[in-house]
Amino acid sequence: MVISKSRLAFVAHKSQDTVAAPRFAVNRVFELHQRDPVAMKRLSFSYAFVTLLALMLLTADVVAQSTKYTLQIDVLTEPQPSFQLHARSWGEALQQLEQLATFRQGRNGDKTTIENVEVGRDTVVKVVGILNRDGSISFRGHKFFVTDLEPMKVWLQRLEEFGADGPPSESPTWGLNVSQYTEVLKLLSKTVDEPVNMASPMQAIDSLKLPASFRYQFTDQAKKRAFLKPARIGSHPPDFSGLSKGTSLAIALSQFGLGFRPLANPAGGYFIEIEVGGEGANLYPIGWVNQTPITVAVPALSKSVEVDLVDAELDGLIQLIANKLELRLLYSAAELKAAGRDVSTIKYTRKPGKLSPYSLMRILNQTHKIGMDLRTDEAGTIFLWVTTDDEYKAFKTRFANVRPR
Repeated sequence: MVISKSRLAFVAHKSQDTVAAPRFAVNRVFELHQRDPVAMKRLSFSYAFVTLLALMLLTADVVAQSTKYTLQIDVLTEPQPSFQLHARSWGEALQQLEQLATFRQGRNGDKTTIENVEVGRDTVVKVVGILNRDGSISFRGHKFFVTDLEPMKVWLQRLEEFGADGPPSESPTWGLNVSQYTEVLKLLSKTVDEPVNMASPMQAIDSLKLPASFRYQFTDQAKKRAFLKPARIGSHPPDFSGLSKGTSLAIALSQFGLGFRPLANPAGGYFIEIEVGGEGANLYPIGWVNQTPITVAVPALSKSVEVDLVDAELDGLIQLIANKLELRLLYSAAELKAAGRDVSTIKYTRKPGKLSPYSLMRILNQTHKIGMDLRTDEAGTIFLWVTTDDEYKAFKTRFANVRPR
């Protein structure tokens, strides 16, 4: 059995980040070939077989790494001659990028989109854009010019590598497919039935007793906070009893300035990746938007009550709102304190009058930049979440139309 040095060198060059075992086997054979060609010829059949297997694994790994999403690019255009000239220029430009696009007139129901579409066993990224009068092409949130192809090249390469949802750290479903996303939410919907140890992030995670299919890992930045003590507003420790484990984990980690995202584990199951960040960092949400209209789910929200407040402590007022709504109150303590919004130290005065809890929540938001939101966990339990105005807006932007499946 003869294995050429050039072939070995080629495979080694193409596999800088492949698994260690095949690389070791290939390198071992290469070194032996260099030192003693005669000894190379005397390799036993079994060793040759192992080497051949290593090469096969190495090559397969290289092929697997090069696998990309297929792009289907449609550009909606107009019949005027100027649009036809622009389309011709774009067709030539896209050939330079080794891409093909279909330029066609729009039909009723056509709309711009960037989405993953299952075609047989493959996933195709369907990209539909519009050719503009100035010759540019617009896709959702992106605009490209034929005179500057580099931004489009980078964007298309990103779609080929990660698909419509982007990298897991940016994907709305963290790189999970539909079945994985559904399974994760089902697993995390189990309720908390024991106290959560909030002494540190590590202890909080352990005491939640997540299903065995989850393994957790801290990013380098998150490791620096792994043994910090939690932030706290007044004397209000979070109450997790009866809440789902997914929302409870998100709330618990938020007290340390952390969050998590669920990622698929290639070996099976899932990773819980712990990361530094808040509600604008594409982490798992702290609750969800309720699927039932909130005034139907919580009728007391719109019912007026007598209000007479003079130098009232803000946390006492917020607790009063929670009591009127008959909801559990939970604070985003780390974010509130970091933003200088420790509600246990802020006073509020208001002349006597009638106000609904909803109106009072809006007033506190405008006056003190406090975000108060009614959210629901994976199992449907509603709670009152109090955070900063910035975090409140980030949640609304990210999860306004996202529902747990």
